[in-house]
Amino acid sequence: MEEAEKDDNDKVSMYEIIRAGVDGKIATPGWYKNVKEMDYTGLLREEAYTSASQLKIMHEILKQEVNNVELTSLSVINELNKNKEDMGL
Repeated sequence: MEEAEKDDNDKVSMYEIIRAGVDGKIATPGWYKNVKEMDYTGLLREEAYTSASQLKIMHEILKQEVNNVELTSLSVINELNKNKEDMGL
């Protein structure tokens, strides 16, 4: 398995975390066999990990949506200020 790419702060990107999850689990036939043979505790652990991964991805998506709204708001404010200056106000 190849090394995950890190950013300038030596952190692994969300993309790399998702890719590792797909490559290491979903895209690996052995993972399905392993899940099939897990006991109840192992299945709960796998479910907890999968749920935590989903929540992390959803959180990152929401953060990006907030950033987009903030940037759009700043753009609108900037445009309004420019129009106000053009009108001499």
